[in-house]
Amino acid sequence: MPASAVARTMILLVAMTGCAGPESLFPADVDGWKPAATEESFTAETLHQYIDGAAEVYLALGVVGARAGRYAREGHPEIIADVFDMGTSAGAFGAFHHDVRNGKAAGIGIESDQDGGALAFWKGRHFVSVIAVGEGPGVPEAVAALGRRIASALPDGGGPPAIAARLPEPGLDRARLHFVTNHALLNRHFFVADTDLFGFAPGVEGIVAAYRADGPGDAGSGAEPYRLLLVSYPGAAGSDAAAAALSRFRAAFLAEAGPDGALRLENGRWTAARAIGPLLAVALDAPSRETAVAALDAVQARAR
Repeated sequence: MPASAVARTMILLVAMTGCAGPESLFPADVDGWKPAATEESFTAETLHQYIDGAAEVYLALGVVGARAGRYAREGHPEIIADVFDMGTSAGAFGAFHHDVRNGKAAGIGIESDQDGGALAFWKGRHFVSVIAVGEGPGVPEAVAALGRRIASALPDGGGPPAIAARLPEPGLDRARLHFVTNHALLNRHFFVADTDLFGFAPGVEGIVAAYRADGPGDAGSGAEPYRLLLVSYPGAAGSDAAAAALSRFRAAFLAEAGPDGALRLENGRWTAARAIGPLLAVALDAPSRETAVAALDAVQARAR
């Protein structure tokens, strides 16, 4: 094995164990469930061998590696625990929020979501999934107990990406909030265009969230939810990058928009866009002009 590959493997093992030893991550017994197989480890390069078809999402969010453990108890369903080292807390946040989170908070890690025998949470730079392959008495409790044991072995550190704090609170549907780092990931959650109008590149971060129609600028109309997209551009040239992205988006969709930047599109919904320093804000498919513009106003107010 080349020296560089050995070095990457050693760094991965230290990062994944938090310098506490590999046996400290997966407990030897949880409510009668015991390890059923040897723990598996994967690097970013080999992750597709474990989750072929889904690895691209984790790779886009910066995954470093993953560890997988299987637990068995006679007469009960198997429990599978996956621990992903996402490299940063922003990546862990993004992995957790890739899926819609309609379960109940389990009080594990920074954020958690449990629906019966399926638990997901993130803590520090790690995203964790614990899933029972079936149902039965005591299964949800065992899944939660395993999650808590894993969480206690993971290091703290880091919180949500800064861009998440730029989202206005009124009307925000936190179950449908997604952190994105490239064009393909954005289109998975809300298709905007075939081409990358926003100039995603290393250091460029985005977040797209669903808003109820009683959010900024619309008081309980009962209309379908709309989306608010924020894209943040780093460095001294961030404001120029945001302005350039706004120009591309306007040329593609808002060429006939008025002074407020809003336009009713062919689907009858309203879209508006605005550059706010190094941040681009786009209201997508809002039920009214007022809602779209008010959403951008709310983002701008949080920047002050």
